[in-house]
Amino acid sequence: MGAAEPTEPIPNPNGRAAGQRSGEPEQEGSVIQQDNKLTSAANFSGADSVTAPDFWPKARLRSQIALGYVPDPGYTKDAPKPFVTRTIRGTRRLIGALQAAP
Repeated sequence: MGAAEPTEPIPNPNGRAAGQRSGEPEQEGSVIQQDNKLTSAANFSGADSVTAPDFWPKARLRSQIALGYVPDPGYTKDAPKPFVTRTIRGTRRLIGALQAAP
Protein backbone atom coordinates (compact mmCIF):
# COMPACT_ATOMS: atom_id res chain seq x y z
CA MET A 1 0.00 0.00 0.00
CA GLY A 2 1.31 3.39 -0.94
CA ALA A 3 0.95 6.69 0.83
CA ALA A 4 -2.44 8.36 0.60
CA GLU A 5 -2.76 10.98 -2.08
CA PRO A 6 -3.49 14.49 -0.82
CA THR A 7 -7.04 15.59 -1.54
CA GLU A 8 -8.54 18.96 -2.30
CA PRO A 9 -10.68 20.48 0.46
CA ILE A 10 -14.40 20.05 -0.08
CA PRO A 11 -16.10 23.44 -0.39
CA ASN A 12 -19.11 24.15 1.78
CA PRO A 13 -22.20 26.03 0.54
CA ASN A 14 -20.72 29.45 1.32
CA GLY A 15 -17.77 28.83 -0.97
CA ARG A 16 -15.06 28.51 1.69
CA ALA A 17 -13.18 25.29 2.30
CA ALA A 18 -14.38 23.20 5.23
CA GLY A 19 -12.76 24.48 8.41
CA GLN A 20 -11.57 27.70 6.78
CA ARG A 21 -12.14 30.85 8.82
CA SER A 22 -12.71 34.37 7.70
CA GLY A 23 -13.06 37.71 9.45
CA GLU A 24 -16.82 37.77 9.04
CA PRO A 25 -19.31 35.32 10.55
CA GLU A 26 -21.01 32.93 8.17
CA GLN A 27 -24.65 33.78 7.55
CA GLU A 28 -25.99 30.76 5.69
CA GLY A 29 -25.25 27.11 6.40
CA SER A 30 -23.42 27.84 9.64
CA VAL A 31 -23.74 26.04 12.95
CA ILE A 32 -24.28 28.01 16.13
CA GLN A 33 -23.27 26.47 19.42
CA GLN A 34 -25.89 27.32 22.03
CA ASP A 35 -27.94 25.89 24.89
CA ASN A 36 -25.03 24.10 26.54
CA LYS A 37 -25.10 22.94 30.15
CA LEU A 38 -22.05 22.19 32.28
CA THR A 39 -22.77 19.77 35.13
CA SER A 40 -21.12 17.10 37.27
CA ALA A 41 -21.06 13.30 37.15
CA ALA A 42 -23.23 13.22 40.28
CA ASN A 43 -26.23 13.99 38.05
CA PHE A 44 -25.78 10.62 36.27
CA SER A 45 -26.13 8.11 39.08
CA GLY A 46 -26.10 4.95 36.94
CA ALA A 47 -23.16 5.81 34.72
CA ASP A 48 -20.64 3.81 36.77
CA SER A 49 -22.55 0.53 36.51
CA VAL A 50 -20.49 -1.86 34.38
CA THR A 51 -23.28 -4.37 33.77
CA ALA A 52 -26.05 -1.87 33.00
CA PRO A 53 -24.73 1.67 32.54
CA ASP A 54 -27.34 4.42 32.63
CA PHE A 55 -26.36 7.84 31.33
CA TRP A 56 -29.86 9.32 31.58
CA PRO A 57 -29.69 12.36 33.91
CA LYS A 58 -31.49 12.60 37.24
CA ALA A 59 -34.80 14.50 37.35
CA ARG A 60 -33.11 17.53 38.93
CA LEU A 61 -30.82 17.94 35.92
CA ARG A 62 -33.58 17.18 33.39
CA SER A 63 -35.51 20.20 34.66
CA GLN A 64 -32.39 22.34 34.09
CA ILE A 65 -31.77 21.13 30.53
CA ALA A 66 -35.32 21.67 29.25
CA LEU A 67 -35.48 24.05 26.32
CA GLY A 68 -38.23 26.65 26.10
CA TYR A 69 -38.52 26.14 22.34
CA VAL A 70 -38.10 23.51 19.63
CA PRO A 71 -34.76 24.31 17.93
CA ASP A 72 -35.42 22.22 14.81
CA PRO A 73 -39.04 21.24 14.06
CA GLY A 74 -37.76 18.81 11.41
CA TYR A 75 -35.93 16.76 14.05
CA THR A 76 -38.77 14.33 14.82
CA LYS A 77 -36.85 11.18 15.74
CA ASP A 78 -33.98 10.30 18.05
CA ALA A 79 -31.81 7.19 18.15
CA PRO A 80 -31.43 5.55 21.57
CA LYS A 81 -29.40 2.65 20.11
CA PRO A 82 -27.50 2.06 16.86
CA PHE A 83 -29.88 1.34 13.96
CA VAL A 84 -32.96 2.14 16.12
CA THR A 85 -35.04 5.29 15.78
CA ARG A 86 -38.12 6.39 17.66
CA THR A 87 -40.51 9.29 17.29
CA ILE A 88 -40.06 12.15 19.74
CA ARG A 89 -43.33 12.57 21.61
CA GLY A 90 -44.73 15.86 22.86
CA THR A 91 -43.35 19.35 22.35
CA ARG A 92 -40.86 19.48 25.24
CA ARG A 93 -37.23 19.33 24.14
CA LEU A 94 -34.05 18.81 26.14
CA ILE A 95 -30.48 19.84 25.48
CA GLY A 96 -28.80 16.91 23.71
CA ALA A 97 -29.69 14.35 21.11
CA LEU A 98 -31.82 11.98 23.21
CA GLN A 99 -35.21 13.31 24.23
CA ALA A 100 -36.24 10.39 26.46
CA ALA A 101 -34.49 7.64 28.40
CA PRO A 102 -33.16 4.85 26.14
